[in-house]
Amino acid sequence: MTDLRIVNRALRRIGAKSAATMADTATAAVRAVEAYPECRDEVLRLVQWPSVIKRTALLDTSLLICQWILSHAYHVGDTCTNDTGKVYKCAVAGTSAAAGGPTGTTTGIVDNTVTWDYVEADDTDVNWAWQLSTVYAVGDTVGNQDGNVYVCITAGTSAAAGGPATTSSDITDGTAHWMYYGAIPDNLTGYVYCYVYPGDCLRLLKIPAIVSEPESEKGAMYLREQHFIFTDIPEAVAKYVHTCTGSDDPSLWDSLLQQTIAMSIASAIAFDVTGKTEIANAVTQEFFMYLAKGRQVAIGEGSEGVEEPPRWENA
Repeated sequence: MTDLRIVNRALRRIGAKSAATMADTATAAVRAVEAYPECRDEVLRLVQWPSVIKRTALLDTSLLICQWILSHAYHVGDTCTNDTGKVYKCAVAGTSAAAGGPTGTTTGIVDNTVTWDYVEADDTDVNWAWQLSTVYAVGDTVGNQDGNVYVCITAGTSAAAGGPATTSSDITDGTAHWMYYGAIPDNLTGYVYCYVYPGDCLRLLKIPAIVSEPESEKGAMYLREQHFIFTDIPEAVAKYVHTCTGSDDPSLWDSLLQQTIAMSIASAIAFDVTGKTEIANAVTQEFFMYLAKGRQVAIGEGSEGVEEPPRWENA
């Protein structure tokens, strides 16, 4: 199943001609293709379809440690990486040198008017700062020295210097492209941790509580504000419905999900394309029928197993 086949399923349901491609210029085809992304996302949000649920480790904003920058104003407490990934913390505020940066594993390292203390070797598993000459995929998230967060919108290799640094929706960086996602906020919530909201998240289902065994359906307490999540859970993981765009293959979706999206498209365009109220009403009713079926399937597949009750013959 492809995006085109889903669109054509919707067109056939209302008696319209199938589209040859997603760029077909026929009026009905254009309307269906235009409606597809919105209808798809609506259906994905409305039901917890198991085939589009994923989990990911959230990015801890406190672990953003960027590469050292020349001629940059640093403040006490700022951190950077340099000298093959070593982590340094600013002990005396000032402006960094025009080249070099802190090196070694001591304290009191002079860098023009800045003084650094060595902290530790860089942990690349948790440090999500932008890196030069690095291959990035669509959906990857990075931070920069100013605390701004960016999401990759075009896969590619980052530049040899610089990185994304504006608030544009399309920032060129080598062959990669980034979208500005937001600035890391001050944590004034009372929660301990601040994480980045996943860039491919359509609907956050829960932050699993790590102390719960078996896993609780409710999950941990959290607060979402803009593109950030606040919670008391360390090393938090998000369970969510993710966007299905780009390289996502619709053939991997549940067949009922495919049909429900097709009926949503048909319902959205039926009257505009056919001009017939009876057709529009009929496909709308079918859409809600498929949606109800989807909810029942999702509930059944998503529930925890229960222990089988003892049988008398085993007593």
